[in-house]
Amino acid sequence: MELLQKGLTLSDLNPQSSADGQTLTYDAQVNGRAAIKIDQDKILKDVLGMSEDSIRAYFKNAKEVESARVVLSPFWVKNIPKDPQKVKIILDKD
Repeated sequence: MELLQKGLTLSDLNPQSSADGQTLTYDAQVNGRAAIKIDQDKILKDVLGMSEDSIRAYFKNAKEVESARVVLSPFWVKNIPKDPQKVKIILDKD
């Protein structure tokens, strides 16, 4: 899992050296928003051929995904195609 940390501010607070000088301890403060990098290839491989209900359950259980919108088109299509060339994944990072 890779953490995307664009816009994060990291601060080291209260640095304290041990009596023998061998150990340094400090508190770390992190401000800003971070996100986990999403593995689009894995998602694509996982959802191929899934039904709409299965896709909803898949994303509901994906802890790294805040929300997902699945659009099956044309309207009579009920499953994700099994051909990865016919599937488009769009990530909104905002």
